[in-house]
Amino acid sequence: MLREDIKAAIHNEGIQSFAHFPIVVDGKVIAIFNVAYTRPNALTKDSTRLFTALVNRAALSIANMELFEQTKGPGGDGGTQPPRPGTCTTAPSKRRLPPSPSLEPSTA
Repeated sequence: MLREDIKAAIHNEGIQSFAHFPIVVDGKVIAIFNVAYTRPNALTKDSTRLFTALVNRAALSIANMELFEQTKGPGGDGGTQPPRPGTCTTAPSKRRLPPSPSLEPSTA
């Protein structure tokens, strides 16, 4: 169920179809990619596959960025210097992205 202010915004913008695609990293939703059209039934199977591929690519990029940050080491030097006293070091996590969800487009 949508909040009244969101319903009003959808109506005022003339949005007639929309979908929400979660960006998932490590099993957690970290963001939502929203798509809205001003015509009804604008989301096709092809556009749904495209947006799903885009959010999966975004999730992979975010996961890779986090892994890269971990490889820099606590001193930010690529791990060539020993850790500073009082810092915590951890092994990189083994990340796996979830399979692409089967999303059904919503219509307003």
